[in-house]
Amino acid sequence: MNPFLCIWKFLFRKPSKLPVSKFVDLAPTRNADHTGIYYEALEFATNNDEVLNIALTGPYGSGKSSVIKSFLLKYPRPALELSLASFLPEGEVPGVRVSKQEIERSILQQILYGADADRLPLSRFKRIQIPKGWSAASSLAVSVGMFCLWYIFTNQSDVISGKFFKPFDLTNWFNIVSFTIASIFVWRLVHSIYLKSLGLSLKSISLKDIQIAPKAADEESILNRHLDEIIYFFQSTKYDLVVIEDLDRFDNPDIFVTLREINALVNENADIHRRIRFLYALRDDIFINTDRTKFFEFIVPVIPVINHSNSIDKVLEHTQRIDLDARLDRRFIRDVSRYLSDLRLIANIFNEYVIYASSLRADRDGALDPNKLLAVLIYKNVIPKDFAALHRQEGALATVLIRYDEFVEKAGDRIRAKLAAIQADLVSSEEQHVRDLSELCSVYAMAIIERVPTQHTYLLTEYGRLALGQLSKHAEFEKILSQSSIRATSDNGYGTNVDLHGVEAAVDPARTFVERKELIEHRSADHKEKMDKESQELKTELASLRARKFNEVVRESSALIEEVFAEVGESRELLKFLILEGHLDDTYYQYTSLFHSGRLSPNDNKFLIQIRSFNNPKPDFPLDNISEVIASMREDDFGRSYVLNRFIVDYLWGNANQYPAHITSAVEFIGSHFDECEDFFSIYYARGTHVDRLISTLVSRWPSFPVVALRSAQGISHAARILAYAPKGALASGTPVGVALARFASQEMSRILGEHVDFDLDLLKALQVHIGDISALADHDDVVAYVASEGLYLVSIGNIRHIMEHVVRFPNLGNLETQHFSSLRAANYGPLLKRIGSSFEIYVRDLLLKHETNTAEDLPAIIEVLGHDEVGIELRSGFLSMQTAIFPSFEGVPAAFHSSLMKESKIESTWQNCLAFLSSEAFSPEILTAYLQGNGASEVLSREAIPDGESALPLRKFLIENDALADNIYRSYVRRLPRSFKALPKVSPKKIEILIEERKTNFSAENFTEIEDENLKALFVKLNFEAYVAKRDEFSIDNKIRERLLNSDLADTQKMTIIADIDPDLVSSNPSLASAMGPILDRSTIVAKNYGSNFVRAVILNSGPESLQISLLNKLHSVLTGGEVRDVLQGLPPPYRDIASYGRSPRVDADPVNEQLVSWLKERKIISSFAPTLFGDGIRISTFRKEPSLDQ
Repeated sequence: MNPFLCIWKFLFRKPSKLPVSKFVDLAPTRNADHTGIYYEALEFATNNDEVLNIALTGPYGSGKSSVIKSFLLKYPRPALELSLASFLPEGEVPGVRVSKQEIERSILQQILYGADADRLPLSRFKRIQIPKGWSAASSLAVSVGMFCLWYIFTNQSDVISGKFFKPFDLTNWFNIVSFTIASIFVWRLVHSIYLKSLGLSLKSISLKDIQIAPKAADEESILNRHLDEIIYFFQSTKYDLVVIEDLDRFDNPDIFVTLREINALVNENADIHRRIRFLYALRDDIFINTDRTKFFEFIVPVIPVINHSNSIDKVLEHTQRIDLDARLDRRFIRDVSRYLSDLRLIANIFNEYVIYASSLRADRDGALDPNKLLAVLIYKNVIPKDFAALHRQEGALATVLIRYDEFVEKAGDRIRAKLAAIQADLVSSEEQHVRDLSELCSVYAMAIIERVPTQHTYLLTEYGRLALGQLSKHAEFEKILSQSSIRATSDNGYGTNVDLHGVEAAVDPARTFVERKELIEHRSADHKEKMDKESQELKTELASLRARKFNEVVRESSALIEEVFAEVGESRELLKFLILEGHLDDTYYQYTSLFHSGRLSPNDNKFLIQIRSFNNPKPDFPLDNISEVIASMREDDFGRSYVLNRFIVDYLWGNANQYPAHITSAVEFIGSHFDECEDFFSIYYARGTHVDRLISTLVSRWPSFPVVALRSAQGISHAARILAYAPKGALASGTPVGVALARFASQEMSRILGEHVDFDLDLLKALQVHIGDISALADHDDVVAYVASEGLYLVSIGNIRHIMEHVVRFPNLGNLETQHFSSLRAANYGPLLKRIGSSFEIYVRDLLLKHETNTAEDLPAIIEVLGHDEVGIELRSGFLSMQTAIFPSFEGVPAAFHSSLMKESKIESTWQNCLAFLSSEAFSPEILTAYLQGNGASEVLSREAIPDGESALPLRKFLIENDALADNIYRSYVRRLPRSFKALPKVSPKKIEILIEERKTNFSAENFTEIEDENLKALFVKLNFEAYVAKRDEFSIDNKIRERLLNSDLADTQKMTIIADIDPDLVSSNPSLASAMGPILDRSTIVAKNYGSNFVRAVILNSGPESLQISLLNKLHSVLTGGEVRDVLQGLPPPYRDIASYGRSPRVDADPVNEQLVSWLKERKIISSFAPTLFGDGIRISTFRKEPSLDQ
C-alpha cells in the first residue's frame, strides 16, 4: 500500500460518530453562555484593575458552575478553581454547622494542591513528590557525584599535597573531572540543605511536663495563620483568577471577610506583579440587605435555566432521550415536575431509571409500571435518607405503609357511623305515632286552641284574621307556632293576647315541631328509598374497602399522617403527592429489588406483581402453579378484576367445593363490573374448560345476568351459551329474562348458530322467538324448516320470499315483486297465510307498503286487503295508492275507500260512478271536484252526455253550482248538460259568463237582476237580444249597459233600436255614450230632423277620428244654425278649427267628405269661397274677413 496515502488518510480522516448513549453526565456544561453576555461581564471584571472580588449570584441549580466553565474555556490566563461542594467535616452531627476552621482548612488545601510540589519547594506543607522523567538521570548524577566524592576522600593526601592535580593536562583528566564533579556535588548538597531549612518552622518544644508553642498556633483563622504560604503560592504560580464555588452552602458570611482580607494582602504584596481576583459563585441571599454590594466590586447575576414552572420541559427532554415519553402518564410528568428544579438531579434520576428499568425488565419481563418506577427513583434522589431508611422499615413512607391497616379501620369506622346514623334516622321516623304532617299540625293547633279563652273564635296574624278551625291548615302554621304570643278576638271585637311559650314542650318534651316534621318527612317512601340506596352504597363501599387502592385509603386519612410527613422536611409536599396520588404504595419493593424463583414460576410472580400494582393482567395470562397463585392472592382480590383469569376460573370452578367463597366473590364482581369483563368472556368462551358451569352459576346466582349480557358487545356469544347451558326453568317466557332473550335471538339467530353451540330448538318456540332474517339461516336447513312450520319469524319481504322459494317451492317467484299478496293467495300455503293473517297489519305496513314495485295486485287481493278492518285505515289507503288496477265501479269496495278511488283516479271515468259517489257516505265535494278536474276524467267525461232525468239531477246541479271547477272544465261540462237551468246559480262572474255564453240559463228579468257585473248584463242582453226587445219593458237597463251594447258586435239595426231608447238629453252629458253612437249613426241611414241640435253637437264633438266627425257634420248640419256650425267647427282639430275663424285660408285634403263639407258651407255662406290647390291634392278655403250682417 502507498505509505503517503496512509499518512493522508490518517491526517484527514473524519472523526467517527460516537453512539448515542442513554446516559448523560452531571458535570457543568460548556455551552451555558449562548448570548455571550456572561463572558462579556466577567471579561470586563477580570480586566478592570479596580475589581478584585467578583460575585456570580443565583439560586441553587441556576447554572452558575456552567457559566464559570463556559467562561474559563475562553479565559486567556490561568485560573485556580476551588470547589467545596463535597466538603463535609468528619463525624458531622445533624443540625451542627460546619466550623470556620474546617472550611478554611479545605480552602487552603485546595490552594496549595493547585500547584506541583516542585513549584513550591519552600512550602512548609510537604507532599509526596512523584519522580519526573529525568529522575533516572538525577539519580545517576548523584551516584557519580558520591563516587567522585569517595574517590577524592580516598586520595585526600594527594589532594592536600597537590599531587592529585599533576600533571594538569588531559592525561590527568580523570582526577581533574572527579574533583570538579565532587566539588559541584558538595555545593549542590549544601544549597539544597539551605533551601530546605528555609521551610522549617518550630511548632513546639516539649519537655516532660512543659510544652512551649508559638502564639500563632492558637489563632482561630487557618488562612491568616498560613498567609505567608498563600502569598508564596501566588509568587510561585501564574494564577491571576481564583474561582471559589459552593462556599455559600455553609451559610457562614465570615469566611468571605477573611477571603477578602487575604485578597487585599495578596494584591498589596510587592513581590506579586499582577492583580489577583477572587470569583465567588454564591446564592443571592448569602448576605443580608445591601451588604453584598459593599463586599464585592462587581456582581454578575445568573438567570436560572430551570425552575418549578419550566422543569417539565427538561423532564420531557430526558423522557424523549430514552424513548420513555409514550409510556409515561403525561399528567403525572406535568405534576411531579413542579417539585424538581435541579438539572443535575433530573439527569441523575433518568440515568438511574435506565439502569433500574433494564435490570427489572430483564428480571420481570416488563411487568412493572414505568410511572411507579420513575416515582420511586424521584423519591430515592430527592429524599435519599428516607429511601435508605425504607429498607430498614423506618422513615416516613415505611410508617405510612405500616399504618395502612389503621387507616383502613378508620375509614371503616366512618362508613359504619354513617350507616348507624341512617338506621337511627329510619327507626326514629318509624316511632312517630302521627301519621302525616297534616295530623301533626292538628295536634299542635289544638294545643294553641286550648290556651285561647272561650268566646274567642279568631286569631289575628300578620297573614290576616284566621278562624280557629282553619289554624292547622294554614300554609304558614310553622311560623305562627314559632311566635311568642298571638292576638285572639271574639265576634264582638274583644281581644286578648295568648301566650304561646311552652306549647311545643307541652305536646312533646323531647322534640320540637320542626324535628317531628323532619321525622315524618323521612318516613315517606321517597326518603326511605333514598336512605336505602345510600345505605346500600355505603355497605358496598365498606365491603370493598380493602380492595380499594392504597392511595385512596390514605387520602381519606391524610389528617392522620400529617405528623409522619413532617419529619421529611422541605420535601414533604413531594412525598405527599407521590403517596396520595398513588405513585408510591405498598408495591414499592417490586421496583427496588430483583426476583428469585421458588414455588412460584416467573409467570406466576409477574402476575402477582401486576395485580399488586393495580394493573389488570390479560385474561389469558399464563399461570403455572395456579393453586400457589390463589394462595398468594388476598381474599379481596377474588372480588376484583384479577380473578378474571382463564386458568384461575378453570381451577375455581373445577374445585367448586373447595373454593365456594372465592366463587361467590367472583360472581359478585362480575355482576357489579360486567362491562369490564368483555375480554375475559371472549377468551374463556374460546379456551375455557368449564364454560357450562360458569354460565349455570351466573344464571342461578345472578338472575339478571342474561339481560345484562345480551346488551354487551359480546351478546352473541353470551346468548348461545345461555341457551345451551342455562338451568331448566330459568328462561321462562314472559319474564324479563325470557323477553330479552327472545328479542335478542330473533335479531341475531344466525350469529348465535354461528357460535356452533348446540341447544334445544323447542326453546325458540317456548320463548316465542321471531327470526328477523330467515335467509341468514340458510346453512341450517333443520332450523329453517322448524321456524317456517311454527311461524317463528318476522313478517318481511326476505323471510316470505325465502319460505316461498325453499319451503313452498313457488314456481313464479318473479310475481312476488309486483303482486305479492296475490301470489301468496295463489300459493295457498296454510302456515304462511296463517302467519300473515296473525300479523296482517305488520304485513301491510312493513311489506306491501315498503315493497315499491308491488303495484300490480289483482282486484280480489286488493279488495281483501281493504276489507281487513284491524289494519289501520292509513295503511290500507297507502296500499291502495300503490296499485295500478282500475276499478270498474265501487262494488265490493268499503265505503271508507271510495274517496281514495276518486282522489287517485283508480275508478273508471263514468257519470254513473260520479253519481254513485254523490250518494256514498264517503262523499266529499272537494274530492269529486278534484276528480272531475283530473286530466283523464275531464277528457273522458267531457265527451259523454250528462244523464237526464230526476235521478241525475243531483249530479247536474253539483256541476252547474260547482264554483271550484276550473273555468275551462266547467265550460266543457256545462256544454254537456241536457237542458238549461231556470235559476242562475251562485257562482263566480266568469262561470256566469260561461252559462250565458253556453245558453244554459233562462233569460229572465230575475236572472238579469241577479247578475251584478254590467259587462255580463250586457252580454246576457246581447245573446238574448230578440227576447230582450220583446220584453224590454221588464228590464231596467242603464246607459252604461246601453253603451256596452253599442260597443258590442250587435248589428247596427239592433244598435239603432237601443239608440232609439236613449234619452237625447242624457247624451249631451255623457261623452262616452255619445262617442259610441257616432259610428253607428254614420253607418246608418238616418233622418237629421229626428235629432236635436244638442244631441248632434254632443255626438259630433265626442266622436273620432276627425273624418268621422266631418261625415256626421255633413249628415246632421241641417239641424244646426250657422253659429252652432261655427261652434262645432271650433271644437274640431285644425285645419277645421280655422274655418270657424274670420280672415283665414285653411287647407283641407281633397276627398269626397271634405268636398261635401265645403259645398254646403259655401251654400250656407259660412265660408267666402273655396278652390282646388295648385296640384289638386287639396282644397283651399277662404273665410269671410268679418262676420256677415245676417245670420244664415
